[in-house]
Formats: sequence, C-alpha cells, structure tokens
Amino acid sequence: MALVIPTLEKAISLNPDYREQAKTDSDFDKVRHQRQFNALL
Repeated sequence: MALVIPTLEKAISLNPDYREQAKTDSDFDKVRHQRQFNALL
C-alpha cells in the first residue's frame, strides 16, 4: 500500500484524466480515507 499514493500522483501527472477515474475506482477503497489520497483529487 505504501506505493499507491506516489504511483497515483505520477499517473495523474502523466494523464490528468486519472484523477476523475480514481474518485470512483474501487481499487482505491483501502486508501480513500487517507489525507494524501484526497489531496490528489
């Protein structure tokens, strides 16, 4: 789980459309409560 936030941040920097996808993607359910995750969105 430690790499989820940095990897998502990199993905969003490469393709901003991932920001919208991450909001509803169930793959992120376990980190959705984290402040860093919400800051990316």
